[in-house]
Amino acid sequence: MVTVKIWGSLKEAAGGRSELRVEAANIRQLLQRLGADYPRLQP
Repeated sequence: MVTVKIWGSLKEAAGGRSELRVEAANIRQLLQRLGADYPRLQP
């Protein structure tokens, strides 16, 4: 489990949340899951 800190204008894209907890084994998986759960955060 990874805790991602969100700040600035990205916070709006994360539904106003400043922290997101994501189950991921590596960076690729983390970015994929963030994009799936929060499409506006897709790289």
